[in-house]
Amino acid sequence: MAVNGTNLRIGGLHSGLDTEAIVNAMSAATKQRINNNKRKVKKLEAQQAAYRDVISKLQGFQNKYLNVVNRNFFLKGTTIFNQNKPVTTFNGETKTPNGVSVSSGTGALPGNYTVTLKHQATQATLKSAAADMNVKFGDLDALADGERYAFFVSVGGTKKYIEFEAGASVAETVENINEKLEVFGKTNLNTGLVTVDTEGKLSSADKSQISVSGIVNLSETATIRNLNGFGETADYTYVDILIDGEIKTIGFNTLNAGYFDILGEDDAKPGSAGYDAYITGLYDDYVTETENAGGTPITRVQYESNFRTKYNSILAEFNNAAESAYNKLAGAEYDDWKDTATPTDKADLRAQALAARQETQTNGFWTKFFDEHKDAYTYATVEDMRLACESNTADPALQDIYDAAWDDFVNNELTTDGTFTAYNEFDAYKQFIYGVNVESFEDFKTGFIGDAVRYVNENNVIDAFKANSALFKDITISLEIVGDDAVITAKDESDNPVSLAISSKNGVSANFDNADDALKLSATSVTTSTKLSELGVDFDKNGQATVKINGKEINLTGNMTVAEMVNAINNSGAGVTLVFSPISNTFTLTSKDYGTTAKTEIDSETEDEFGIMRALGFNGGAVYTPGENMELEINGETVEVASNAYTINGTTFSFSPQAVIGETFETTVSRDYSTAVNAIKSFVEDYNKLIEEVYGYLKEAPPGYSDPSAAKYYFLTDDDIEEMGLSERQIEQWEIAAKKGILYNDSTVSTVMEKMRAVMYSGITASDGKTFGLYSIRGNDGTSAITAASDYKKNGMLEFDEQALIEALERNPDDIIKLFTDTENGLMKKLEDTLNFAVKSTGAKDDMGILVQKAGVSTGLSAISNDIFSRIADLNEIISKLEDRYEKQQDRYWKIFSRMEGQFSQLNSQSSFITNMFSSMNG
Repeated sequence: MAVNGTNLRIGGLHSGLDTEAIVNAMSAATKQRINNNKRKVKKLEAQQAAYRDVISKLQGFQNKYLNVVNRNFFLKGTTIFNQNKPVTTFNGETKTPNGVSVSSGTGALPGNYTVTLKHQATQATLKSAAADMNVKFGDLDALADGERYAFFVSVGGTKKYIEFEAGASVAETVENINEKLEVFGKTNLNTGLVTVDTEGKLSSADKSQISVSGIVNLSETATIRNLNGFGETADYTYVDILIDGEIKTIGFNTLNAGYFDILGEDDAKPGSAGYDAYITGLYDDYVTETENAGGTPITRVQYESNFRTKYNSILAEFNNAAESAYNKLAGAEYDDWKDTATPTDKADLRAQALAARQETQTNGFWTKFFDEHKDAYTYATVEDMRLACESNTADPALQDIYDAAWDDFVNNELTTDGTFTAYNEFDAYKQFIYGVNVESFEDFKTGFIGDAVRYVNENNVIDAFKANSALFKDITISLEIVGDDAVITAKDESDNPVSLAISSKNGVSANFDNADDALKLSATSVTTSTKLSELGVDFDKNGQATVKINGKEINLTGNMTVAEMVNAINNSGAGVTLVFSPISNTFTLTSKDYGTTAKTEIDSETEDEFGIMRALGFNGGAVYTPGENMELEINGETVEVASNAYTINGTTFSFSPQAVIGETFETTVSRDYSTAVNAIKSFVEDYNKLIEEVYGYLKEAPPGYSDPSAAKYYFLTDDDIEEMGLSERQIEQWEIAAKKGILYNDSTVSTVMEKMRAVMYSGITASDGKTFGLYSIRGNDGTSAITAASDYKKNGMLEFDEQALIEALERNPDDIIKLFTDTENGLMKKLEDTLNFAVKSTGAKDDMGILVQKAGVSTGLSAISNDIFSRIADLNEIISKLEDRYEKQQDRYWKIFSRMEGQFSQLNSQSSFITNMFSSMNG
């Protein structure tokens, strides 16, 4: 039986033959060719891995000693041989004085130096006058004796609520405030860390930042005044209530009588003769403002289109507010409010309210719209105006009267161009439609409308406080309407009065009781978090300002903090450093350069224009200290330099602020070959390791190489493993044996190693005209520093004597340096050429090293452009074709035996028939 793909093959049912075995035997030759080629692929892959291991070792050796990046091992360059070692003696000991450092660079000349520091170089500095960190929160004389006040103060990030009682004198008030300020702690002298003086200035003993805000007069009641009007138009008012040390915010809708104002004469109404000039004026102003701000204006057509959009938006807003107001005025709540009115009075009142509503929609809208002076829309035609008015007429009962009156008006008042001749005609039409006389309406508005607005505002305030009662926790808030005012009181759980204050958050201050008594302010001391806009800097129309330091312009904005400004100046390239001291409350501008040429120059013209540095205290009170040069005495000679470092013959003497003026020390500079010795020692060790590992490949023979009768190990395929039935351990051991000798006596690797060994025997022409090589380096007693191992089995490994090398370098450094570094015949140049010949992995394939051409490396172009890769690809193609042939052979042989089985089946049937026939005859 055999399985081929998805077809189940069963043979020998009639013939009794083992069809599968016969078919496999007949195609065995092809199967063996497939297996043999797969073994070749496995062997090539193992060879490639071995070659790449050799390449990696050679490249690692090359990178360590021939790459300038590895400066302590770069034997191809002279730097490693030209190190110098300064030895300093101070007070009879081998040491460097405090604050002094001595270094000798490459090429420094040997020498002896006696050094005395006379004066250190300094930077130029400009120190500002001390910033006034005190914060004045008010005129204490303005506080009334016996009245309670409150404010919030933040010190160093800690915020406290302070309540105090004003005294009969300023001194008494100061004492009361300072007693409360002790919540911030006390000094060692038992005074407050935070205090106020008689001028109302707060200060902190630890120089912390101080911020003060919200000085208010506390009372047992707070009053919202004049409920008959808030602001200029219908609005939404927010109030802050300060109570028990916390601020609560409540908001409510507000109206004022002006909301119902009749517009009066206005030639700029859409449709009037003056409208076009009006829009043109608005547009011209817009263009000027936009261009001044650096923007690009839109066209007049677009501007007027935007005007129309805004017009519709305001119209919708106005109508909604008018609808709400009318519902309040004409509804059941209004009837209750006017409980003394007779039914007739109420009916008249409803009619007046309806008229007021119509008047509001038709005229009050224009007040709001034109007050805003935004965007544009024109109701140029009579039809447009008619549609707008008609949409605002909500009472169907008026429609017939309205239509008839309109037609009459159009017929009599319409101009030839389809527009209104003037606004007064519209005013006349308005009176004609609604039957409202302008003068009588003003009287009506003064009385009824004022009461209506107060009623709406009163209910809105009451509703808002009810809805927000949970904000006050254990405190009970009461609100009483007294005349046109709403009086607020607060009591604690024990029914005791609680002091409070109320103020507006959005500018309607005239309506609140503490507006006249509050010492309103928000003051903060200058710190690095202070914004430049808070310092009194004059910014241009774009909110920008410029400071020029040492000729360098630095652009700043009002939103930048002092810290951000400091960073901008320090990173500007002006050659200065700006630092803020919270202890002395000063700014210090320091030059980055030292010496008499150092500068911290602030341009006076930009200061006159913007005043940035002046705002930081760099004015008449600033103190300038010029920079000074360093004075140094070396070997009896005085030198003066604009730096705290001085270099002579390649040796640099540097002095920090800790250096002591007048101290004398001595320094001796001599050659230091320790880095070169360590590098050559390491080179010899790595070379020997390379020889050992690479020759390990070359000298290892495959199993049975010298004994033909010994077992042979080939690389196993999956079919081999299945046929042999090997365990995991056996497979592992077999593969180890198969890899032995994979590069035995490999000619390519051998060629590379022979070239490297030859380099070690090469030399240069020495100063005496003789050939000087690696093995010519000798110590004082003639001992060779480097020799080749005498044991041939070591394949040319090197032996090293460190002391002999040190002595040779001290006695004859020039020839040794030339041996390693000569750009034509130097040892490292020849070694580099040899390694490039072997393992160069860049460029086209033909330019790569011979080992890389053969096996490639794992990354880059060579990974798929090498001889072994090509050979493996060819074998895989052969294997693919053989596998295809094998499958076809199998199919053909199975078909033959299948037909034979059919013949046997037919023969067996005939034989059975004959047998059965004779059996019946004999019976």
